[in-house]
Order: sequence, then structure tokens, then C-alpha cells
Amino acid sequence: MNSGVITKVEYMPNTGSEFEQMDIIPHSGIFSEPTGNQNGNIYYSFAFDFKIAEVKPETDNKLDSMIGKRGIFRITDANNRVYTIGDAIFKANFTFTRRLDGTPGSFNGYDCSVTRSAPTRCPMV
Repeated sequence: MNSGVITKVEYMPNTGSEFEQMDIIPHSGIFSEPTGNQNGNIYYSFAFDFKIAEVKPETDNKLDSMIGKRGIFRITDANNRVYTIGDAIFKANFTFTRRLDGTPGSFNGYDCSVTRSAPTRCPMV
């Protein structure tokens, strides 16, 4: 399997609370962790994108509540490796785009994105 394919996404809105599983389209996501140099130090910029099907008011409310909170995410890839994105200091940033397309067979749902920049890699659990 392609380990870069996301099969499960979980979100922790507040440090110390429980992870909540998000209802994503399986295998719809991809993640990357490019490295860079910032003031002579290695820096990691983690990003992952995934999709949620069907625009619904309850999904709108849930995703709206996640904007600006900089939480902690846990993702599982197609090889069942689990990555934690964000921690108490370097939390992850969540954004999304709601898409409604009237073309037959087109995508109707949410394109979601999570980013995090830190001097450490995202750990594999």
C-alpha cells in the first residue's frame, strides 16, 4: 500500500481531551513533510489534505468550530502507521473549503487541509 494515503483522521480540540474521529472519504487524503532551513536550523513543515463527502449543516458546524483552534490531529496511513500532528507547543492549523458542484459525477463535500511547522518531525506512534 501507499503509506502516504490517509485512511483515518482524528482530532483533539483541546489538550488533554479525547480524540474524535472525523468522517473522511477513505483513501482521499495525502500527506507530506518537507524540510527546510530557518536561521540555520532544520524545520519541518507538515501538511495533509483529505476530503469529507456531502455538504450537511452538522458538518458545517463541526468544521466551523475547528477553525482557528490549532488542535492536535492523529492520522493513520494505508499501512496502519499512526502519526501525531501537533503538540502542546506546535499545534496544527486546520482550514477547509466547502464545494458544491452541480456537474453530474462531480465532488460535493469538503476539501480539508491541516498544516504544522516545527523544529521536530511529527512522531509516528
